[in-house]
Amino acid sequence: MKKTVFVGMSGGIDSSATVKLLVDQGYQVIGLTFVGLGETGSRKCCSVDEIQSAKNVCAALEIEHKILDLKELFKAKVRNPFVQSYINGETPNPCMLCNRHIKFGALVEYALGEGADFVAMGHYCGIDNVDGEYLFRTGRDVEKDQSYFLAMIQPDVLEFLKFPLADMKKSEVRQIVAQAGIPIRSDKQESQDICFVPDNYRDYLRTEGVDTNEGTMLINEKPVARHDGVAFYSLGQRRGLGVSVGKKIFIRSIDAKKNIIVLGEKPSSREFTVSGMNIFSRKFKDGPWLIQTRYRSTRVPGVVNRISDDEWKVFLDTPQEIVSPGQYAVFYRDDHVYAGGKIKKVVLAEENGC
Repeated sequence: MKKTVFVGMSGGIDSSATVKLLVDQGYQVIGLTFVGLGETGSRKCCSVDEIQSAKNVCAALEIEHKILDLKELFKAKVRNPFVQSYINGETPNPCMLCNRHIKFGALVEYALGEGADFVAMGHYCGIDNVDGEYLFRTGRDVEKDQSYFLAMIQPDVLEFLKFPLADMKKSEVRQIVAQAGIPIRSDKQESQDICFVPDNYRDYLRTEGVDTNEGTMLINEKPVARHDGVAFYSLGQRRGLGVSVGKKIFIRSIDAKKNIIVLGEKPSSREFTVSGMNIFSRKFKDGPWLIQTRYRSTRVPGVVNRISDDEWKVFLDTPQEIVSPGQYAVFYRDDHVYAGGKIKKVVLAEENGC
């Protein structure tokens, strides 16, 4: 009997190629698209208009297509925390929450409940069984690798996942779709980091009820300007500050409680704390790891030490620019993800002088 695989689909190139590969491998494949946004006219991930794109692909490949309405869950688990994170003076990473609660949470739960043996996604990463433990592995296409974004997924889900694109280059994936004649919408774009924000996140925050809350901007502890509210600024920001001091100036820190933004040189750090650690392996312990602090940043050597039940201190060998509260630190060894957690308190490197 054929094994059944549900494929999370957006109607884009990656998920379409995933379906094609699994069909060719002899699986019974069912496409599954979730709706996270209620707006029509959007060309972004998880919108209502994405459904037709996925339907067209499934029809072309002669497989069943299902739709899962997750708008309320998406708002509760992704959109609302995104807004609150900015209010708290953080720089959020909503993709981490979406992957944990939606794509690899509710979608997987639904698929398994419908009798799926596996759930597949068009992500550029792999899964290996290392000494009896399932671990995410860096994808072959390093430029497209998405293992960082998966570091907060529940560990017990991994055994049910498949990533057919793990060892493929994007160019090879495009070729599969072209040769199969799969109908991909001409205006279909690469997935966006923040799929539910139309253009400017500040405008989005205002539509969500975040009001102006003026506060002070400081340089060397001296007031130099006013700001509109900490929610409308992010760490490392240089443009739109309304301050001129004859040299490049950046946001170095944000204190939401005091409603203060500190300006100066571009912030860098080699020391910070992490909470809410999501651990994939019993081998993750205090000691040296390769650490990545945001998507597309370089993995650098560092040491992690547990200092309480839900807090870990990280020391990087070399300072990294813009290590932001609200982002995530992911811990690698031999290209495998062993753990990930949310960055909380950051110790800034000293300025050379402003």
